[in-house]
Amino acid sequence: MNAEEDVKTNLLTALGTAPITYTYLVSERQLSMFERPETVRYPAVEDGQVSYVPLPEAVTADRTKINWVFEFGDGDEFFGVTAPTDARFIAASRPPEFDLSAGALDEAIDQVGETVDGALLAGYHNLTPDNVERGYEETHRHAREVLH
Repeated sequence: MNAEEDVKTNLLTALGTAPITYTYLVSERQLSMFERPETVRYPAVEDGQVSYVPLPEAVTADRTKINWVFEFGDGDEFFGVTAPTDARFIAASRPPEFDLSAGALDEAIDQVGETVDGALLAGYHNLTPDNVERGYEETHRHAREVLH
């Protein structure tokens, strides 16, 4: 899960909506980032059918994927390197479970599409053959289908 996911989800719940959020690992630590987790819906798949459970019921992992975000202003110096412009560096952990697929949700994603007006997707910025060792074509196709 990235920082934008919890920030945007918190904004949507503050506006009185019940957003749907998904990440392949949900830990107690991630849950703590949400201001109103009981109003956030998480897609669960059983026998090919999608239902939505409150986010606190979706906690399934002890492991937390963590991203460290470093912001730099134009001219800032860090370890002898000077930022040529305002910039951001993100260092991310890659748990062994890391996967750009959503398991059973991949096959049922159309059911989610029928219930939403729009989607904010994250995590596809490294979707290139160089960064995805296996399943690139399938993952790329899936990302395109979700967007269309």
